[in-house]
Amino acid sequence: MSFAPVGWFLLNAENAFKKAAVKEISSKRRVRLDKEFGVDRDKMTEDFVKLDELYRVSEKKEIEKFNRIGKSTKEFYEQ
Repeated sequence: MSFAPVGWFLLNAENAFKKAAVKEISSKRRVRLDKEFGVDRDKMTEDFVKLDELYRVSEKKEIEKFNRIGKSTKEFYEQ
């Protein structure tokens, strides 16, 4: 068996993905569904920011990262 077809497929995978226009199709579908169900993406993003501030999600993630590298929560708040 030859690995030439596999190598050719791997080299052309990026071009095949671009030809399929997956990102464009998904963005068009998202826009269509937003209109169909009345979703306002800007308002939704603002609400997510408010939820993040309310529940301090980003802060919790940063503290977890700090703890992984061996620093304490106290050091996080000192910075």
